[in-house]
Amino acid sequence: MELPDDAPIPTLRGLAAWRASVAFAINPIDTLETYTRRLGPIIQIERSIVSRNVTPPALVLVGPAFNRQVLLATEYLRPTGIWPVRGRRGSAQSNLRATYLTTSGAEHACFSGAVAPLLERPVVQHHYEAVKRIAFAEVAAWPVGRIVDIDRLARNLAQRYAFAVLFGENDLGKCRQIGTLLARYHATNWSVVARVLPIDLPGSPYRRVLHLADRLQSVIMAWMAASSCSSAPNVRSAIGAVAGVSPERGAAHAAGFAMASYETTATTLTWALLLLACHPTVQAALRAELEAAGPIATLDLAHLDALPLLDGVIRETLRLITPVPFLGFKVINKWKVADRVLSKDALLIISPHLTHRMPELYDQPRHFLPERWLRIRPNAYEYLPFSGGPRRCPGYLFAQNNLKVALATILTRFGVSILPNTRIDRGYAAITVAKAGVRLQLTPAGREVGDVAPSRGTFFDLIDLPAS
Repeated sequence: MELPDDAPIPTLRGLAAWRASVAFAINPIDTLETYTRRLGPIIQIERSIVSRNVTPPALVLVGPAFNRQVLLATEYLRPTGIWPVRGRRGSAQSNLRATYLTTSGAEHACFSGAVAPLLERPVVQHHYEAVKRIAFAEVAAWPVGRIVDIDRLARNLAQRYAFAVLFGENDLGKCRQIGTLLARYHATNWSVVARVLPIDLPGSPYRRVLHLADRLQSVIMAWMAASSCSSAPNVRSAIGAVAGVSPERGAAHAAGFAMASYETTATTLTWALLLLACHPTVQAALRAELEAAGPIATLDLAHLDALPLLDGVIRETLRLITPVPFLGFKVINKWKVADRVLSKDALLIISPHLTHRMPELYDQPRHFLPERWLRIRPNAYEYLPFSGGPRRCPGYLFAQNNLKVALATILTRFGVSILPNTRIDRGYAAITVAKAGVRLQLTPAGREVGDVAPSRGTFFDLIDLPAS
């Protein structure tokens, strides 16, 4: 999907650029698909509604070669953040937006140096038994024979993983309190009205963002100060021990890391269970693989990692419904790409979602085919659900292990089925989310509905279901 060096780059200007920007703010996934299908893998957007552009442009770049160029250019680019609403200089909102994702240079190096050792493979493997205990305790309370919001249950489990194992917080009430506050703050940041109309008036969405930012910063700072209660090394104490980091900056890093540590895991688990409900043959085959391996309670990590279909289901879910469908970067030092020299503050967008759906890389890209992973080995820029290069998510091993334990625990206890006329819509809030939950029926393992029920909603625009 690369253009020849001498080919002109399609450029959107004026009203066309404004329309594209508004459409992207409302529905970025569909907008990216529509424009790249029509204009190609490189699109320039002049970010001004006047005829003479005064703002550095935005470039949309699609394909493995561009993914590699962008992700390796750490001296020239920094990622954009997960919370888009701007705040006044010195405000809690302004501080919270500057998480470890958006920092560069010395601050990013200090944070990475403090946290990365806690996410290395030996440490993650050491947490395996604790992760299993959490999964058993959480899933044991799920009601068999009931219709449940699997999105809510998955988020509760992922939060408990993250707060207990990574942050050393074993008080379940405190986990839920911080998780709920983070979720509210995150959702208000992705309100279209708050982003488009940052007007600080009573009752406005923007005022609500600022109020929640003040509260979240205060709660996280107090929580960070209490990290000494845990003797085991954890992310809270590691961030707090970084020299020169103020309590406010420590709170921003902790809030951003907490959100990243469970939100992508929760949504991936939700989509995996929904996809398995939509593909009962795959669900039955995965359960057979798990049962043949023996009880999860006695299964060690090496044997769990070696289960090919379990691994394939997780990889295929991450490919088909990529948690972070596009990645934004800002230019911090003049840089050249696609035969364009970009000045400071130009915006670049690459898309794991679109890369994962390139037919030249993935046969039948809209189909859920976990078995494809027995025969393909895409490189780090063809398959990048956790980003790639030096900016790859440091918690990817932790997330993968947690997903495997969760799926194994759930599917050896329950079957998951989708009921007729269930509506499932997707939205975007830095990640691909379920707009109003995902209602599935939990049955005793092996007794799920055999046929896929007709269902409705924008989620199903992303996939091709198996023929009846």
